Amino acid sequence: MKPTLEKANQALLDGDRDGVLRLLRNESETPEVIWLRANSVLSDEERLRLFKKLTNGDSRYAPLAQEVLNREANFQAELDEPPDYKFWLQPSYQKRMEKMREYRMWVFGGVLLLVVGVFGVIININYESAYEKQVAEVRATQTAQAFFAGKQFAQYAEGTLSIVNVINDVNAQERPVTAGDTADDQFKPLIPAEGAHFVAVQINFQCVMPVCNEPPQASLALLLSDDKVTQPSDYSSHLFFIDESPSEADRIASGKSVKLWFVFETPRTTSPKALLVFAPSEQEPQIVSWPIR
Repeated sequence: MKPTLEKANQALLDGDRDGVLRLLRNESETPEVIWLRANSVLSDEERLRLFKKLTNGDSRYAPLAQEVLNREANFQAELDEPPDYKFWLQPSYQKRMEKMREYRMWVFGGVLLLVVGVFGVIININYESAYEKQVAEVRATQTAQAFFAGKQFAQYAEGTLSIVNVINDVNAQERPVTAGDTADDQFKPLIPAEGAHFVAVQINFQCVMPVCNEPPQASLALLLSDDKVTQPSDYSSHLFFIDESPSEADRIASGKSVKLWFVFETPRTTSPKALLVFAPSEQEPQIVSWPIR
């Protein structure tokens, strides 16, 4: 791998999107360069254009780009879904009606596809195995940022926030969580409620104010799979890991970045769909989609 691409990959791991774009400014558009640029540009339209460009080729990045585009489409479809009481407008209802009318055609087509698929698998099994191995190697070198769909970051007057890492089911015994209460100058571990567990997200925040005293200068909440929202929490009120407690060192000046863990208590029967960012300078929360795992 070229030294420039190695530096760009490291910059992406560090959440430095500007650094990635700066390093790749004069690089030719190879699949890897397009992939890194797609995960670094601020414009949603440009990001989607670059991912679509990757899917037109046969590189090992093509299935990853298609995975992002598919999740983007699904995420947008959920946002556009009509209310339950207007069932006749919902795409799912209309699709069921179409399927009923086209039942015979689907049966015939399904049988034909099954026959063709069996022969296709036999012919291509060796090629697909090698191709999937290449894709797995790419996955191993990328952070969670590579598998986002929807909006990858929130940009507001106080700074820019992006997700660096997530833990969808925290083991509270191995990594204790606290609400900040103390006893004998030690943080008291918090036990999740019956039927609940802890979900943790590590964010990277870049400050654009003269000084950011309480990064990320916004309240954060989770949008869950049942469309309910967790209680918003900010720097001074959020749950956190005892080994990652807030400190004066978190205060940063303009242009500097800091990584912070936020922990949320959620029902085990749900999963996060997105991170909501309630910035004081914004009337509505910004939505940062949850990374694919």
